[in-house]
Amino acid sequence: FTRRAALALTSKLAALGVLPAALRMPESIAAQETTISGATVSYFPDTGHNVAGAFLQIFQEVGGVDVAGLPLSEERYVEATGIVQSFEGISFVYDPSLNEPWDRQGVHLSDELKQSFAPESARATVSTCSGDDCRHFDETKHTVSGDFLALWDKGGLAVFGMPLSEPYPIGTQGATRQVFERAIMERRESTGVRLLPIVREDAESSGAISGPAFTPAPPTGGATHLVQS
Repeated sequence: FTRRAALALTSKLAALGVLPAALRMPESIAAQETTISGATVSYFPDTGHNVAGAFLQIFQEVGGVDVAGLPLSEERYVEATGIVQSFEGISFVYDPSLNEPWDRQGVHLSDELKQSFAPESARATVSTCSGDDCRHFDETKHTVSGDFLALWDKGGLAVFGMPLSEPYPIGTQGATRQVFERAIMERRESTGVRLLPIVREDAESSGAISGPAFTPAPPTGGATHLVQS
């Protein structure tokens, strides 16, 4: 039973609101770091992928492995999207022609995927927001507050997008989720707020996980190899 198989099973169970302690992501996973001409490249042997440059920067800014999960791919070019790198909980796209913060964005989740997670009760709109740690979005008529807002502020609209639901309970262990345009956040007492590993689940169900960019790679040592998706 390999770690890759365990991670795949974890994402399926997480989608159902069940996450056995034995399969939960550890608090921290060590990456092998290499510095070439002042640039840092982090290699994650657990999935066999390199993260560098703008992707490493935004990955670390939102919380690294503990929030976004492990990298699932190398950098790759996706038609009509741009240069993309996927992690378990989110895919990032980098476009150096755009001004910050829009040069590094989260890739939008499909409408079908977003709607399949948030129950109808959580998608009901609200008109008010109370408290200093609550923010109301007029565009979608949803709020973000507390621990979800603390994580959202690390990436903002460019990374996570607008909220598409209110927080809603999952399972019987006190977990709570909230759906956004570009990611799904989940809060557990034992881990705090993390991104649901929905990108991994989607890549496996669609077969994208078998593509060349998702194939485990050796440490690049600072060299970039862009793969056509």
